[in-house]
Amino acid sequence: MTATCRRRSTGLAILLYASCSLPGCETPAPGVGRDWSPLPDADPAGTVSCSENGVPLAIAHYDDSTRYFVTVELDGRDVALQLDTGSSITFLFQGSTYPPYTPDFAQLGIGCESVSVAGRNISTPARTAPGGQEVVGLLGMDYLLARPSLFDPEGGMLIRYERLPDDLAEDAAYSVAYDDVLGHALVPCTLDGASVRLMFDTGGDTLWVGQQGRPGDSMVYVQDAQGTVFPVFLGTAELSLPFRSPRLVPMMRAPEFPYFEQTVQSLGGNLHGLIGVTAFPASRLLFSGRDRLIYVIQ
Repeated sequence: MTATCRRRSTGLAILLYASCSLPGCETPAPGVGRDWSPLPDADPAGTVSCSENGVPLAIAHYDDSTRYFVTVELDGRDVALQLDTGSSITFLFQGSTYPPYTPDFAQLGIGCESVSVAGRNISTPARTAPGGQEVVGLLGMDYLLARPSLFDPEGGMLIRYERLPDDLAEDAAYSVAYDDVLGHALVPCTLDGASVRLMFDTGGDTLWVGQQGRPGDSMVYVQDAQGTVFPVFLGTAELSLPFRSPRLVPMMRAPEFPYFEQTVQSLGGNLHGLIGVTAFPASRLLFSGRDRLIYVIQ
């Protein structure tokens, strides 16, 4: 087992302090059904003013981790949100001197949509998107689940639809069911033969908490949102999704992760880590919040 003291940039920090358990901050659970009309009042992330809203998806790499950004308009200027589905809500960073949570903190323009977003009293290191825009907040899971949404990192686009595009759903190689728990998408699967449930997270890598490193893994140190530095082990694991053949995927194993364990408790338990985009290589992912399905289009 190889060890290094390099501190690895990871989405875990933003993911965990982005999780929302404050009063009034919960995301409503989507309903059930497939073919549905626009319901602006039920949309936690904005009102659609066009039938298809596609926005460019910028991609950046930080210390072997991949991050995704979209450009939005705030007070007449172009800024960016980081796409991070570890957060159940879309919000802006409003600084540590503000209240913990401020509903309707600002109005954003995202493509053809006008979106009212909350504010969280979170201070983050200054970061810019690949286009040079200031990163002012997170685009959370509510944006993808409120309406059918296509996450297309290969094509560099994020697209929301009024209705589920049947042609794309029919082109999917397979679909993955998830449990909607307080606005988070938790995917039942198996890792190395063990039954687990993992939170879908575009902001981080696939992570298995409570696991020791395996022979051949390399150890690195990461830092969580509370500033705690702890080791994780980088290697691979055999991932099995329902009705799919097992395959090896990149994996981080963390023997302990106290801050994540707080998130597990807030979501009612039965959560063992994260499932990242690397688990679906070279794929477009179509989210249907009403069906609680992720269509994997290869």
